Formats: sequence, C-alpha cells, structure tokens
Amino acid sequence: RPIIARTHTEQHGVRTVYIFAFDGADAAHVPFYRKGKPGPVAQGYMPNRWSSYYVSKQPYSKVIAGYHRTVRFSPDRMGLHGVVYVYNYFTRQIVKVPSGGRFVGRLGKQRASFYVCAATTPSGIAFLGDLQNYVGTGKARIPYLANRSGELLATVAFAKGEKAITLSGVAAYKPAVLVHGGSADTLHYSPASGLFSVVIKPGVGAGRVRLVHQAVKEVKVVFSKP
Repeated sequence: RPIIARTHTEQHGVRTVYIFAFDGADAAHVPFYRKGKPGPVAQGYMPNRWSSYYVSKQPYSKVIAGYHRTVRFSPDRMGLHGVVYVYNYFTRQIVKVPSGGRFVGRLGKQRASFYVCAATTPSGIAFLGDLQNYVGTGKARIPYLANRSGELLATVAFAKGEKAITLSGVAAYKPAVLVHGGSADTLHYSPASGLFSVVIKPGVGAGRVRLVHQAVKEVKVVFSKP
C-alpha cells in the first residue's frame, strides 16, 4: 500500500483534512514526522510539520518496497463524519464519500496524490478554502471559520498587495455569497460535481490587522442557501 501522511485544520468544529499519499518505493526519500519524532532521511515531497502519519500494518521504521498505486482511507477515522468530499489537488477531481464510507483512489503518474477532505457542514457546504494553497483553510488565509444558523462564515486574510483570492467548496445547491469589506465576482457552480468557486476581492472597508509583523486586510464572507 502507499504510505499516507495527514494533517488537519479545525475551527469551531469545521475540520479540513489534508492527505499526502505516495508510493512506498519512494519512502527512503521522504521525511516522516510522528508526534515530533523525526523519521529516516531528510529530503522528499512533504513539508516538515505534518501532525501525524501512519504506515498501514507496518512498523514505524519499516520502509515499504514495491510499486503500489491504490489509496484507501476512512474519513471517519480522521474526524470527518457524515458525507465527506475528497478533492484531488493534482487532478482537480472531486469524490463524494457517503457517511461511514471509505475512499478508494489511485496514485497519479507522479506516484503521489494530495487530497483535501471536508465534511458537509450544517450549512450544507463542504468548505475547501483557497485551493491555490496546499493548506487552503490554514489560519494565515482563513483566520475564522464557523457555522451559524445554516450559514457558513469565513474571514479571509489578504496579504499586502493581494488583490483577489478564490474560495472553493462543495454543496448540493448553488450557494448565495455575501461579502463584508469587499466584493465577490459571479459564483461558478457545477451541478454535476457540486463544486463551486468564487473570487473575493478586498475593498476600501476591509478590516486591517497585523499578523506576524505584516499588515493584512480581512474580509468577511457568508455562504448560505439562496
């Protein structure tokens, strides 16, 4: 089986799980981190701060040999409950996993895959965030994320000089979007996949904060049923 590394972001019960899967034959070239304990070698695909990883049915130090392409994981075991959507970052394909179900996929030609996984929230939206970043729901980009009375609330942070970012998610309906402190372009929605995206721009009334010695603008975005 491929080796799987994962991490997650979570705010107010809204969790997004990030999964990196790669062929076990490349294990000797990838750094592993498990609860702060460094693994073999220091070069490879992964960033060096994944919160956890596991090797299916293998000891911590064992390197899996061979060329294996099938990826399997259970969102329930990663804290994602209910209907979950799995977005393949490399192929841009979305897969719906029913409640309690299991995801089954294939590694790409690069012998690796990166997945963004989000459960459907009470608002009916599975939020993927800024897909131009690997971790699109990190607090550097989304400092606030929560559900409220059937709405999904997200605060978006813009670095100095940034003029627009794209937010994405999945829903069974085309969401309405309301922006405070900025504006939104037309929301694009695919009825077949449920995937939607919308470009958000900061305005004159955007809030200003200082984050890690850098001034940023913050815009509040509300997604809801039309």
